[in-house]
Amino acid sequence: MTGTFVSSLAGHDKGEIYLVLRDEGNVLYLINGTTKTVDKPKKKKLKHVQKINKKVNDDLYERLINNKKITDEEIKREIRLFMKQ
Repeated sequence: MTGTFVSSLAGHDKGEIYLVLRDEGNVLYLINGTTKTVDKPKKKKLKHVQKINKKVNDDLYERLINNKKITDEEIKREIRLFMKQ
């Protein structure tokens, strides 16, 4: 699920849109570029999010998959573009 958008279904962040930084079984590490940064992602169980069938742009996706450097600004831009659709 790395590189896909998800919406939080439970917790104080219900309804928030995040990007999946990485997944480890039934645990996801989520980022949004503001409150949950690349350095401090949010750990959330898979059952507490809803997958949105949309991925980030190809360049950013490749860097996420290959553990290359990404910035919080890029994440904020991708979420902003997603929200405008």
